[in-house]
Amino acid sequence: MESKMKRLLALAAIFAAVMAQPAALFAFGARETLTVGAAEDFGAVTAAEIYAQALEKAKFRVERKYEAGEDGEHSLRQSLLAGKIDWYAAYSGETADADGRLVALEPVAANHEWGLAVLKDTAEARGLSTLSDLRAQAGELTLAVPQEFLDSPSGFPLLTEKYGAFAFKKKTLAVSEDALHMPFHMKQVDAIPLRADDGRLTDPNHVRLADDLGAFPPEHLTPLARREFIAGNAKARELWRKIAASLDRNAVVELNSKVVAQGLPYPNAARAYLKAHGFFR
Repeated sequence: MESKMKRLLALAAIFAAVMAQPAALFAFGARETLTVGAAEDFGAVTAAEIYAQALEKAKFRVERKYEAGEDGEHSLRQSLLAGKIDWYAAYSGETADADGRLVALEPVAANHEWGLAVLKDTAEARGLSTLSDLRAQAGELTLAVPQEFLDSPSGFPLLTEKYGAFAFKKKTLAVSEDALHMPFHMKQVDAIPLRADDGRLTDPNHVRLADDLGAFPPEHLTPLARREFIAGNAKARELWRKIAASLDRNAVVELNSKVVAQGLPYPNAARAYLKAHGFFR
């Protein structure tokens, strides 16, 4: 009985010592659940899904939180600060919070900046290769834009600030980026905004005009993570570093083409990418 009591007391002492250790030591142990998030942009969700599947392959349990709607990114940031999620992908350019609780990780290599595009026939017939060329002939051309491009601080305001007014023959407001492309292909409009990593750039009929005056700054998907996530997970961080480096322009354009143009579900596109780039053996 005395021997049994001693063993129980010894176990109790060990348990008390373990529980007294800093919580950070256990925050991201083996098979601990990590929560990754992304705002509604298809590029952000695809990158998050690639990371989530790579983490699962590395024996982490992963939960996903993909937010839709205009407030999605704000909601994710609040969840990150509250410790409800560990990592999220966004194009916001935010790098940290006032208390240093959040850390910006390695940005994706691909650029997400705005630009304007015309069809190949239009470009060849009018000799269009730059935004300056487009501005010079705007009076004979039509433009369709989504509200997002007009409102974005990195969109239309920068274009007119650098180049001056574009006096298009007609401007049409589209309900979304996706709604632009049918009238564009049917030649009902001549020019549309197109991001540098848009999947439709796999179509050679899309000619994205060179930003010869440098109006649009580079935009790179830059995940934010809780500092505890970084401190306790060297393996998870190194995994993201490798993924981010692999996501160059060609890779992201191809991924976005599969998701947007071909309608491939995010998980399928992510799985195919990981296999093709050697993350899955």
